[in-house]
Amino acid sequence: MGARVEIAAGGENLVRSLACDPALGGPHALVQAEGLPNLLHELAHAVQAGRLEDDYGIDYTAIPFDLDDAAGRAVLWDELACCLTSCAYLWTHGRAARAGLPPALVRREVEAWLREQLEIQPVFYGMEADPAAFVERVFALLCTHHAEAQAVVDRAYAALEHALLAAGAHADVATAGWRPTFAALWNRA
Repeated sequence: MGARVEIAAGGENLVRSLACDPALGGPHALVQAEGLPNLLHELAHAVQAGRLEDDYGIDYTAIPFDLDDAAGRAVLWDELACCLTSCAYLWTHGRAARAGLPPALVRREVEAWLREQLEIQPVFYGMEADPAAFVERVFALLCTHHAEAQAVVDRAYAALEHALLAAGAHADVATAGWRPTFAALWNRA
């Protein structure tokens, strides 16, 4: 997608546009990630947006996003789809990379990653003072707007698989071998 990727423990997790002369070529964006889970998460955002852009065009001045509004929920569904797909790819390829490790150990790593991602979400919805209420609210939204949320997840998986195949990945790498539902992972978090 034309980015320079930097992976560093303790680094930022972001995408930033780079000033470059198109005639000279080179990367037009910087992707920084702390490790594979964060890189997968950023990739999911990029392929869902169809471009590399600072914060993927999300208007952070609109915080807190309104979960009663379809646009506010769309931000949530996009973020949760990135969490879910990054967990799926982390689980699928994490097991292969850690051959010989008990699946329960890899599962704990995936669940810890999901919890880490979910713990930062309440601030975007004005619920940082009551994270438990946020969890209850999102679970209720997942029940009442299941089709809306699932459509975003389905598009995220399709976009990730397409992008990885287009980049030359083998089909067994491009496809998540495990595709958890929101409910399955939400209950574990």
